[in-house]
Amino acid sequence: MLGGEFSDQDAPVLRDVIAHPGVADMKAFGLTWEDCESFLNRLGYTAHVAVVAG
Repeated sequence: MLGGEFSDQDAPVLRDVIAHPGVADMKAFGLTWEDCESFLNRLGYTAHVAVVAG
């Protein structure tokens, strides 16, 4: 994903991701974990969180 290579079939999802922060009825930068997880799932990824001691 970091390589920036997406197929043409990903274009609708990427368009939604880019448009999401511009939705008028959401709080400033109202991107939730659920939003991120949904976008990643639509792109074929599964999100995992690891909590480690610093």
